[in-house]
Amino acid sequence: MKSNTGQLIRRLKKENKKLRIGVVINWVACKDALPKHETDVICYCLDFGMRVGRKTGDFWFIDGYSLPQDITHWKELPKPPCL
Repeated sequence: MKSNTGQLIRRLKKENKKLRIGVVINWVACKDALPKHETDVICYCLDFGMRVGRKTGDFWFIDGYSLPQDITHWKELPKPPCL
């Protein structure tokens, strides 16, 4: 029984690691690529965390304010639910 428990724990740890990677994998570093002009995306900044914003020219617009280049990562908005 102990060996079965050990195998189960190892398998669950592997599965858990895969799930965590899937959540992080969709983020794009701004140094690698930027979103399409005027497209709403989820932005990440150390100062305020995650917000919905858009890239316009040299600035990001977040919550109606233009911010300098302190956004580090972005990802596409999720698709809406099927109704």
